Amino acid sequence: MNNCKQFWYVFLVCILLLNGLNAQTISINSGWKFHKGDLEDISNTQTENWELVNLPHSWNSEDAFDDEDGFYRGTGWYQKSIFIKETSKNQRLFISFEGANQVTGVFVNGIAVGEHKGGYTGFRFDVTDAVEFGKENVFKVKVDNSLNENIPPLSADFTFYGGIYRDVYLSHKNPIHFSTYQGAEHVFVNQELSNGKAVLSIDAGVSNLSNASERIVVETTVFNTNWEEIVSASEKIKVGKSATKDLEQKLVLKNPKLWTPDRPYLYNLDTEIKSANGEVLDSYRTTIGVRSIALDDNGIFLLNGKPLKLVGTNRHQDFEGLGNALPNQYHENDIKPVKEMGANFMRMAHYPHDPRVLEMCDKYGILVWQEIPIVNRITETDAFTKNSETMLKEMIAQYRNHPSIVMWGFMNEVILRPLDDVKGDTVRRNEYWGNISKLTKHLNSVVKKEDPARLTVIANHDRYDAYERMGLNSITDVIGYNIYYGWYGARFEDLDDFTDKIKRDHPEKGYIIAEYGAGADPRIHSYVPERFDFSIEWQQQYHAYYLNHILESDKVTGATIWNLADFGSEERVDAVPNINSKGVLNFDRTPKDVFYLYKAALNEEPLVKIASSDWNYRAGEGIASSTQEITVYSNANEVALFHNGNKTATKPTEFYTATFDVPFVNGKNVLKAVATINGKTTEDILSIDFNLIPENLKTADLPNDFQLKVNVGSPFYFVDPAAKEIWLPEKAYTKNSHGYLGGTKYQRQSWNSKKLGSDQSIALTNLDPLYQTMRDSIEGYKFDVPKGRYEITLHFAELYSKKPSKELVYNLGDDAASAVAKEDRTFNVLVNNKEYLHHFSPIKNHGEFTPIVEKMEVFVGDDEGISIDFQSKKIGAILNAIELRKIN
Repeated sequence: MNNCKQFWYVFLVCILLLNGLNAQTISINSGWKFHKGDLEDISNTQTENWELVNLPHSWNSEDAFDDEDGFYRGTGWYQKSIFIKETSKNQRLFISFEGANQVTGVFVNGIAVGEHKGGYTGFRFDVTDAVEFGKENVFKVKVDNSLNENIPPLSADFTFYGGIYRDVYLSHKNPIHFSTYQGAEHVFVNQELSNGKAVLSIDAGVSNLSNASERIVVETTVFNTNWEEIVSASEKIKVGKSATKDLEQKLVLKNPKLWTPDRPYLYNLDTEIKSANGEVLDSYRTTIGVRSIALDDNGIFLLNGKPLKLVGTNRHQDFEGLGNALPNQYHENDIKPVKEMGANFMRMAHYPHDPRVLEMCDKYGILVWQEIPIVNRITETDAFTKNSETMLKEMIAQYRNHPSIVMWGFMNEVILRPLDDVKGDTVRRNEYWGNISKLTKHLNSVVKKEDPARLTVIANHDRYDAYERMGLNSITDVIGYNIYYGWYGARFEDLDDFTDKIKRDHPEKGYIIAEYGAGADPRIHSYVPERFDFSIEWQQQYHAYYLNHILESDKVTGATIWNLADFGSEERVDAVPNINSKGVLNFDRTPKDVFYLYKAALNEEPLVKIASSDWNYRAGEGIASSTQEITVYSNANEVALFHNGNKTATKPTEFYTATFDVPFVNGKNVLKAVATINGKTTEDILSIDFNLIPENLKTADLPNDFQLKVNVGSPFYFVDPAAKEIWLPEKAYTKNSHGYLGGTKYQRQSWNSKKLGSDQSIALTNLDPLYQTMRDSIEGYKFDVPKGRYEITLHFAELYSKKPSKELVYNLGDDAASAVAKEDRTFNVLVNNKEYLHHFSPIKNHGEFTPIVEKMEVFVGDDEGISIDFQSKKIGAILNAIELRKIN
């Protein structure tokens, strides 16, 4: 190819959008007016009181994260005026949406041009007959995210944000153009790789909406990554007026460069419709990767004939402050940490993701499981089946040219939340399960007809025997299971037993651990972590066990972490309300500790990383120092740690971690971890401000700014990064120090065990973990401090509810245990025998799950220290947290 021609191809790529949007396609994201609610008269175009918005947009970016239950699920209207030039009269105009949730109706100049059902696949409508050329045209879009029993998803552990949350385009096309199939331009690239060559089959459809039959040429050219021509093919066809004709072209690539995670080589493909005299009427451009996929007889995944363990993560598409209305750069940014941590696989949960995500997976070599959102249950109607089938066909048509996609999915935990009429009725349950099995077989057959080259998969939860009785483990090529032993289930070791069971029963199937994870709030740290404490340290233990199992077991085809990042789930009431916090990244995409465990294990680049680098304000008790544990992640054999310039120790790594005991001193502490990997020295430095609390308060010379904060009822540290506060774990009173007297640590009763703290959201605060734990029936608290003026702050929140707990869709225990209300709880609070609170009743005066803060000044004039007594009138006193501050 000469330089001039090569330049023009590069230029065209710069101005054209991928996947078929040609040079006359432009985004129309800016300058929309928005109205939340329905309209009485859609012909009224006045928008004075409407909100000006740009797309992408969601109306739930705020209310899905407030203290009120629920979020707006209803109708929203968008309106925009667009001038259509007179010269476009001889063209066809199409409006294309990449995604709007979930029922969308489009009107142009008051004329309905189309309706789409489903919130996660794209769609397009021909608006030519509704526009007025040479004039302003009013485009109105009605979007409704209400529950519709005939449209999946029906329920799920993620927020169903409403709005036009992806890009919208307006296209001007020649009357002769590529036809539309299931919302996609009908140019599909199939491939067969064998004997050192790749046979490409181009399946295309051409529509002729002109008034006469036309003879045309369809020409396909494959270029290398530098836009140098490799091979081409052309075919002459005749298309009748107002008709569509399908055709197939074949091209052969000899000795192709293969697409792999390590070297994701992409060819450029250009398919054009030309008139008899050579004029380009329409064009479709995309990238293709040459690769083969298969499973061997033992369910091992083969890429290009070679075994490849699939290890990666799930992803949801929302972001802190934006809901799901993400600009494309945010989508791009999400794929970079997946590649950085060395993963090669992603599950797009639980719906098709933005096209930009798949484009980046193609470029970075990330293999993909893409799915539609049939989650928790189905509706046994023809309409639900039809809508599910349409979603599946749309997903396949719109994304099938991406080489990164290796499997299509269509169900997730489908028997988790049946309707009430199914529960407790064996006959009705069996009927329901039979209909699920029927739908599963039907959708599997749809995939095999639409795209037989890819694998099929569904994800079940740990009711293995039920899914086995239904036959769902035998339908798809790959069996996925969402496994949470060590989080919802008690024992890590049950994971090993489960893997053995499924491969014993289905040795030929691919087996993917489709979800596994533990919630973690970066504000919570513990040196004695336990299940469901939401500490960073328990998440580390959890993932270390699972990752070791995944990498070592030849029975596991692959696995995807739940989740890449924390995400919105409005019904959740965990440590961070409205958020599922199982991500290895936070909601704002800053990494959690466990991200670096995966990077050390999966990425061959040298790594040394001191854990909890965001925990740079700490505290502890001691005399000259306070010894605390520090973890370092590394793929080196051993790591040396230095503390304030002095070598602490050199430790071998065990499963990519090394732990050190560090004697923290008051003030600045600088840690440096050093390791040598492949002859290269790598280091990481972390500076920590440490507040050393005297072990003996009575004899200590406490500074005037001395503060001591205690997370009563809890074994973990709680960090408030905004206030730079650290709350210590509680301890029992010891002489000359401080601590609680009497009472028990509050634990809620779940379906299979007792768990630390409440699972309810605390109103009017973002410090939920501080108030979700408490000491029940506490008798007293003592500070053996020397003489001086002090301020005591008591924190209360009643964790026993008057209302029964609601059944939550993510509670894999199938129950909703609730604590009995303690409305009669009243007590007095005395400080050094002086009554400060009289007949104090948290629930009567303030309500349940509401923070109460009471401050009081105390003067210690002798050696008595501070003694706080809780005198119970009924049931027993409570205390959630306590602060001591020296005034002077």
